[in-house]
Amino acid sequence: MKAKRVAVLICVFSMLFTATVFADSLWGSYEGYSKAKVRINGSDVAFPEGDVPAFVMNGRTVLPLRQLTDSLQAMVKWDNDAKTADIYKPNVHMFFAQDVSNKDYSLQKPFAKVDQGKTVNFVVFSQVDNLKLHVDGFKISITAPSGEEATPALEVPLDTNEESFWYPWPFKVNFTQKGNYTVKFSFLLNNEYTVVSQKVIVSE
Repeated sequence: MKAKRVAVLICVFSMLFTATVFADSLWGSYEGYSKAKVRINGSDVAFPEGDVPAFVMNGRTVLPLRQLTDSLQAMVKWDNDAKTADIYKPNVHMFFAQDVSNKDYSLQKPFAKVDQGKTVNFVVFSQVDNLKLHVDGFKISITAPSGEEATPALEVPLDTNEESFWYPWPFKVNFTQKGNYTVKFSFLLNNEYTVVSQKVIVSE
């Protein structure tokens, strides 16, 4: 899917995003249609240079599917022969705790904030369900406010087709920077990782 950029367009009505159309002098036009700006939860959706942008046709906002699914943290599987796009949105929840019980997976001292400069040993507990397609693996990564990797990412291959699973994994992070440390959970599909869940740990 990365090698071939397939411009799959859909008309979307969702309360998760807003599309605003302005005059051509502001956003320009595409193939004779007015371009639209798209926001999801207040943040602009960026469309790569040269790709098909969001535009308005017959009173409907048309969006490139790939950018939409990435912004909504969903996965898309394209069948070129059938000209069909399948969208998958698994439920992935992450929790942070100093420890997790091996007996019943109960969280011991969960947290969401840390003191800046403190080194913390903790567990990222991931809970997955509604996984309706086979993926090749997953990755858990932690990024510092500067955008740098706070600790080496965990990559786990998957050989089974389980629809739901739990996965706890220990990390050690030195929270040297002030701000949001972003924890991302990504699935591997067609040799490409897609973020399906993310949370922050606040360093203050």
